[in-house]
Amino acid sequence: MSAGTVLPGPWGTAGSRADDPTDAEPGHGLGAGDEVGEVAPVDGHVLAVPEPRRRLLDVDGARDLPAWVTSRDALDKELDRLSKAATVYARWALLQSPRVLAVLAWWSLRGAGTLWWRLTRWAADIDGHPMVGKITATTDKAYVTMADARSKRQKFRTSVLAVAAVLSLILASILWAVGPWWVNAVAVLVAAGGLARLGKPADRHLISPAVSRPQTPRLTSQAIAAALGGLGIAALSQVVNKGRTSTLFPEPITRVKTGWVAAVDLPLGVTAAEVAERRAKLASGLRRPIGAVWPEGDADTHEGRLRLYVLDQPMSKMPQPAWPLAKGGKADIFKALPYGYDQRGDLVRIPLMYSNLLVGAIPRQGKSFSVRVVVLGAALDPSVELHMHELKGTGDFEAFEASCHRYSSGPADPDTLTAVMASIREVHSYLAPRADAIKRLGPTRCPEKKVTRAIADDRALGLWPVLLVVDEVQELFESEYAAEAEQMLRAIIKRGPALGIMLVLATQRPDAKSLPTSISSNMGHRLCLRVADQSANDMVLGTSAYRVGMNATLFTDSDLGIGLLRTGGVKATTVRSSYLDAAAADRIGKRAHALRLAAGTLTGSAVGDELTPDEDRLTVVQDAIEAWARADGDDTAWLHVLESVLAQDQPSRYGDLAAPWLGDRLRAVGVPTQGQRKRNVNGSQVNRAGVALADLRKAIEAEATPTG
Repeated sequence: MSAGTVLPGPWGTAGSRADDPTDAEPGHGLGAGDEVGEVAPVDGHVLAVPEPRRRLLDVDGARDLPAWVTSRDALDKELDRLSKAATVYARWALLQSPRVLAVLAWWSLRGAGTLWWRLTRWAADIDGHPMVGKITATTDKAYVTMADARSKRQKFRTSVLAVAAVLSLILASILWAVGPWWVNAVAVLVAAGGLARLGKPADRHLISPAVSRPQTPRLTSQAIAAALGGLGIAALSQVVNKGRTSTLFPEPITRVKTGWVAAVDLPLGVTAAEVAERRAKLASGLRRPIGAVWPEGDADTHEGRLRLYVLDQPMSKMPQPAWPLAKGGKADIFKALPYGYDQRGDLVRIPLMYSNLLVGAIPRQGKSFSVRVVVLGAALDPSVELHMHELKGTGDFEAFEASCHRYSSGPADPDTLTAVMASIREVHSYLAPRADAIKRLGPTRCPEKKVTRAIADDRALGLWPVLLVVDEVQELFESEYAAEAEQMLRAIIKRGPALGIMLVLATQRPDAKSLPTSISSNMGHRLCLRVADQSANDMVLGTSAYRVGMNATLFTDSDLGIGLLRTGGVKATTVRSSYLDAAAADRIGKRAHALRLAAGTLTGSAVGDELTPDEDRLTVVQDAIEAWARADGDDTAWLHVLESVLAQDQPSRYGDLAAPWLGDRLRAVGVPTQGQRKRNVNGSQVNRAGVALADLRKAIEAEATPTG
């Protein structure tokens, strides 16, 4: 099928493309910049061809088999869907049965009359009468021949009809007299159904639809132009007022399963971001609730290309399909994880492997629930080592505590912060040995110098995927561990993805104080639900995101769980997170635990191998004492000298850290740091931040002395 082929019939007259020139993931329909076929009237009712159908219709390409053909999990889901659908329709049919029987009886009577009329016309050869009449004008001989032939047909057809009627009556009488009741019932229903089909009006259905699908009135270019003209943008108003609106629409307005989508080329100098900022005014002009109107920029085309979604109902109220892994199956972290649904109702996935994810939002916008969906997806891959920490203390993630290598939940008190830092240090300590292990594998087994599925499955290599999650991470960056946490997390962000280590950080205060720019600027994937201002928006979505139209400040109270997802590219996708309540999360968490039991991959706290916080707290103190001799210390030593020695002696643990991390770490365990006056190489006395050896030893002794 050639490019731009117009599809007839149910696809509409205006033409969606039957072939897909892009390599987009199935299920995303027409994306930004996609062609829709040959030029057609803007207001033509065009149906977007779903991706799987487009591929099947492309006779020049490979045919994609449905997922249920090749996957047992997909087959089970499809059978479950069909069973539920059958149940819905059966119940609906039962509820409608009294009306259906009455309508069936009436249509049967109409059908019987129609049948009698057609048969009598046939027997009387009514259709042949005009022909005989025409012959009258020719010769008497021709008339007699035609009349005689018609008379013979009438006699034959009348005889056939009479014999058929007699035989039918005899057969019906015998069947009624000797046949079982159910056979008679079936016969009556078949007969009634056949007669009802004859008597059914062309525009009527016996059973009304079981599912009502709300639909907006047809979206027209006039309606869009009028709404755009009322936004108060001078250049746009001028185009509308002068009647040049045809220049605004580069492709037909398209009907998709959730509503309408229109592409608009704004006047020169007007950006899509300017329109998006006036979302409320645009919704008013279209006479739609704000939750149903979604103007987005299409930067892949140009800054003035607007993609406008006008939905049948607000996005937050659209019925969502179940999360694909809600009822069964397991995930593969090396493939994109199912997350939620976009304005079209298409599934959106997050490719978490080889990247990191930053999530930001103001409180009570669904941030933790969104993170939970991501983590539940990862938990259903039994090879993933989970480190899960939340500093709110609400227990939003306790469903998979039993599957976690490390887990903590609580307010930002010393105990919880200590547990989080112990986990971060543990993950940080993986970096150097993993890099060495990959180097030893060589180019044959690891040509891309990164962890693969095959490498991860070889447990002897110790290179299985690791996921570290910290919810409410701002509490960590506002604690005494801020400097150390920033440096360790920055190292994990930069070095971890290729080594099979992923990081998910979530915050309700995305600002420079609560989220260092060295962290936010290096995150690969970003999810931003509603935020308060432009600064927070760009902190989560990236520099200049607000300027190019990625604006999460426009979300309203009704847009709960809806955010902008940016997975490494220029564009951001508006997506609503799948909703998994506590009960669903608990069920999925138990499945994740069962998968790990079966695979033998439970580790850490899940099997009682606890990381003792006190031991972790004092590790740096012990290391500092051991490095003391090389730090040229007698009774005291400068902190920056100790830092340098530690980085040289133990690069895997301290190589990524830079001053002033040591002072923060020592003070956290009660070791005082203060100015220490020492003689430098030039012989002068210099006062710099330092620590006394006696204070380090006191900290060790204090932990060893029982209290109480």
